[in-house]
Amino acid sequence: MPVYRYVAIFLIVVFFGLVLLAHYFATHKKHRRAYIGFLYVIGIIYIIGQGIFYSNAMPDSSPDETAHISYIYYLNKTDEIIPHFEDMHLLYSEKMKWSEDYFAYDESLVNYLCHPPLYYQIMCLAGGIYDTEDPSVAQLDKPRLRYFNLIIYVIGVCLLLYIESFIVIFSVNSELHYILLVFLQAIVVYQVIEGSFYYINYILYSCELVRYLLMIRNKS
Repeated sequence: MPVYRYVAIFLIVVFFGLVLLAHYFATHKKHRRAYIGFLYVIGIIYIIGQGIFYSNAMPDSSPDETAHISYIYYLNKTDEIIPHFEDMHLLYSEKMKWSEDYFAYDESLVNYLCHPPLYYQIMCLAGGIYDTEDPSVAQLDKPRLRYFNLIIYVIGVCLLLYIESFIVIFSVNSELHYILLVFLQAIVVYQVIEGSFYYINYILYSCELVRYLLMIRNKS
């Protein structure tokens, strides 16, 4: 049996153990906050570990990853703040046969992404995309881009848990508890495609801003 299968079985057992403990602390207030803090720490460790695993073991985990990289490549190449979407093209998703990290840029294909550029401008800071002597070929360091995206995501999750901790500590009874369920879906979606980068980070931060403003309004 591959080692990954043992790890998966272990994580499943741990998950159900945490569910049982959550049920216990839901009915017993003693040490409830300590258990919630423990879940926060465990969750962050798991997210980081899974992100590192997928960034290396599953290099083509997201079907849209090439389109997102192409968006960043275009911004790097043109230095535009707001891109001309009709001029954005696509890198091939498969490496060139003679290289491990070179990808062809096909100007006959139009990039179908038309998201606002803020997230992609931030991703430009990661580096990992290099020009070559051939303008139709780009050199990509995908693990570097994925790690940078992982950092953005982990910071976003930490902010989400930080805001939620205020609700738990101050026992705020409001619609914020229900809104939290919506934000948690962002975490679930990312786990499906983690290791590549995705627009969900931008959505996560936007939701957190709305959530924080609602919390301030309710406290006032």
